[in-house]
Amino acid sequence: MLKMMMRNIAASSSSYCTSRRWRGTPCLHSHSTVVVFANEYFAFLHSQSQPSKPIKSTRTQLDQAVRNVPTITTVEDAFNVFDRMLQMRPPPSVVHFNQILGQVAKLKHYSAVISLYNQMDVSGIGPDVYTLNILINCYCHLNQMGFSLSVLGNFFKLDLEPDVFTFNTLINGFLLEHRVAEAAALLHKMDVSEIGPDVYTLNILINCYCHLNQMGFSLSVLGNFFKLDLEPDVFTFNTLINGFLLEHRVAEAAALLHKMDVSEIGPDVYTLNILINCYCHLNQMGFSLSVLGKFFKLGLEPDVFTFTTLIKGFLLENRVAEAAGIFNKMIAGGNCQPSVVTYGTLVKGFCMKGNNSAAIQLLRKMEEGACKPNLVVYSTIIDSLCKDTLVDDALNLFSEMMCKGIAPNVITYTSLIHGVCKLGEWKEATKLLNDMVSKSIFPDAHTFNVLVDALCKEGMTVEAEGVVEMMIQRGIEPDTVTYNSLMDGYCLQGRMDEAKKVFELMLRKGLMVDVVSYSTLINGYCKHKKIDEAMMLFLDMSHKGLVANPVTYNTLLDGFGKAGRIQDAQKLFSEMQACGQLPNAQTYSILLDGMCKNRQLSTAMQLFGEMEAKKLDINIVIYSILIEGLCIAGKIESARDLFCGLSSSGLRPDVRTYTIMINGLCFAGLTSEAEKLLIEMEVKGCSPDGWTFNTIIRGFIHNKQTSRAMVLIQTMVEKGFSADASTMELIVNLLSKDEVDPALLPLIKKSL
Repeated sequence: MLKMMMRNIAASSSSYCTSRRWRGTPCLHSHSTVVVFANEYFAFLHSQSQPSKPIKSTRTQLDQAVRNVPTITTVEDAFNVFDRMLQMRPPPSVVHFNQILGQVAKLKHYSAVISLYNQMDVSGIGPDVYTLNILINCYCHLNQMGFSLSVLGNFFKLDLEPDVFTFNTLINGFLLEHRVAEAAALLHKMDVSEIGPDVYTLNILINCYCHLNQMGFSLSVLGNFFKLDLEPDVFTFNTLINGFLLEHRVAEAAALLHKMDVSEIGPDVYTLNILINCYCHLNQMGFSLSVLGKFFKLGLEPDVFTFTTLIKGFLLENRVAEAAGIFNKMIAGGNCQPSVVTYGTLVKGFCMKGNNSAAIQLLRKMEEGACKPNLVVYSTIIDSLCKDTLVDDALNLFSEMMCKGIAPNVITYTSLIHGVCKLGEWKEATKLLNDMVSKSIFPDAHTFNVLVDALCKEGMTVEAEGVVEMMIQRGIEPDTVTYNSLMDGYCLQGRMDEAKKVFELMLRKGLMVDVVSYSTLINGYCKHKKIDEAMMLFLDMSHKGLVANPVTYNTLLDGFGKAGRIQDAQKLFSEMQACGQLPNAQTYSILLDGMCKNRQLSTAMQLFGEMEAKKLDINIVIYSILIEGLCIAGKIESARDLFCGLSSSGLRPDVRTYTIMINGLCFAGLTSEAEKLLIEMEVKGCSPDGWTFNTIIRGFIHNKQTSRAMVLIQTMVEKGFSADASTMELIVNLLSKDEVDPALLPLIKKSL
C-alpha cells in the first residue's frame, strides 16, 4: 500500500519526465530551452536560506513543505523548500524530494535539478527509480548523454531496476542527438529484457524516422505494435501522416487517415490540422476547405491553428480577399479568437498586396481588442510603408510603437534605413543608424547591404566602399549581396575594371558567385558596348553549371541589338529556348526592338507572326516597337494602319505609342496629322509628356514650320515641361540664323 502511495505521489509530480499532453497525446519536449546555471550560483542561494540548526521534523512541518511544492515558481523557491526538508530530523521520504525535483524540471531548470540531487546525495538521502529517471531526463535535455548513461549505471549499483520510462527517456535523448544506432541498441536491450517497449517507445522511434525522412523504417516500427500486441494511438497515426505529407506522399497519408476513420481511434484536431497545412502548401485550397468541413462532421472544433493555417494558405496563392473572409468567419464564430500570429499573418498578406491602409486598419483593431500588436506586426507594416516610399507614415508608426513600450529590433531599423535611403535622405539614415547603435541594436549584414545598395544606386560608390570597410571593422564579412551591389555601382558609372576586380575578389574569397553576380557584370559590359566581354562571361557562367535566367538572356539580346549584331541575337534566342528557358514578353520586345532599329523589318514581322501563332500575350509595348520599325522603314501607311487597329486588338495606345506615331508622321512631313494626333491623345485621356512635346516641336522645326513650333513651345512651358538637349540645339541654331521672332525670345528662355 505504501509503495502504491509513493507511486501516486511521484505520478502527481510527473513533470520530472517533462512530458506534456500535446493534442491529447503524451510526448517528450523535442526542443527545450536549456538554462544552465553555475553551481556557485546555486550554492549562493543555498547559503542565503541555510538554517543554523537542524529542524525537528513534525508532521505539520512536513505537510507544509509538501504543500509548498506546487507553488514553486523559481529556483530560489525550490532551494528554500529543499533546504528546510534537508534540515528536518528525521528527513522526509525521497518521494517528497522527488516532487521538488520534478517541479524544478517542469520549470526547465535542468542544471538546478542536478545541483539539488547532489545536495541529496551529500545529505545521505538515497535515490529511488523516480529520482534517477528525473536525473536521466535532465541530462538528456542538456545533451549530456554520457552522464545519462552513467546514471543508468547507478541503477545497478543501488540494486534498482530501470523501468520503461528510463529506457524511453534515454532512447529519446539519443534520437534528439540523431544517434540512431545507440537508440536502436537500447531498444534491442528492452526487447530481450522483461521490460519491453511500450506504445510511447515505439512512438518516439516513429517520430525520429519521420524527421529523418525514413518512412520505410517508420512503417516497420508500426508493424512492431502488432507483434508486441500493442495498440497504436492517435499520436502514432498523426506522426506517420505528418511524415508522409512532409515527403508529399499524399496518397499514403490519405490511406492512413482512412484507416483512422474506420478504426476506434479516429482523427483528432491535430490530425486534421496536419492535412490542412499540407494542402495549403500544395496550393490545393479546395481540399483544405473540405478538411475544414470534416471538423464539423466529426464534432470537432477548429482551433486557432486551423484558421491561421487556412489564412496563410490563401495568402500563399495571393488570394487576400478569401484570407480576410476566413478571418472574419473566425471572429464571427466567437468560439476561437485570433492570436497575434493570426493577425500578423493577415497583416503580412495585406502588405504583400500593397494594401497598407487595410493593414493599418487591422492594427487599430488589435489595439482596441485583447490581442495587442507585437513587434512583428509593427515591423511588417513599417517595412511595407517604406517599400512604398511612405516613409513619413512609417516613422510616425515607429514613434507610436516606441511610445507603447515596444522596443524595435534590427529588422525594424533596417526597413526604416532602406526607406529613407530610397528618398536620398542620407542624414536621416545616419541618424537612424546612430540611434539603433545607441540602443545596443547593432546593424547586421542586411542593414549594411541596404546602405551599400542605396549608395551605389545613387552613384556614391566611394561612400559605399566606406560602408564595406565599416562592415569588416565590425567583424561582419561582406557577402555575395554586398559585392553584387558594389559591382552594380561601378557598372552604372562605367568603371568596368573596378567591377571586374570586385568579381575576382569574390572568387578569391571563395564566395558563391551566383547568376545575379554574372548578370550584373554582363549588363555592365553590354551597356558600355563591350558585348564580346559579356559573352565570355556568359560562357564562363555556363561552364560553371550556373543556369542563366531570362534577365541574363534579355541583357545579352539587348546588347547584341544595340551593337547591330542581329544574327548573334537570333542565335542566342534559339539557344535560350533549347536550354528550356521560355522567352517572356520583355525578351520578345527586346529582340523586336533590335530588329526594327537595325532596319530588319521583315525579320521582325516574321517573329511577330510566330508570337501570334503561339497565342502569346502581345501587349502595347510590342505594337509600339513595330509601329516605330515601320516608321523608320518609311512605311507610314502600314504604321498608321497598325496604330488604328489597336482598338480591335483590345489595346489602347499609351504616351509612348502616340509619341512614336507623331514622330513618324512628322518624319513623313505630315505635321498637320501629327498635331491632330496630339490633340486626340489628350481628348482620349492620355496626356502628352515632355518627350511628346519635344518630338513634335522638333518635327515642326525640321519641316520649316517655325512659327507653329513656337506656339507648341508656349503650350509645353505652360504644362510645366522644358526643352531637351536635341530641341535646344535646334532652337539655338534658329536663333543664330535670325529665324525667330525677337518677341518670342522670353518664351524661348523659359523653355530652356
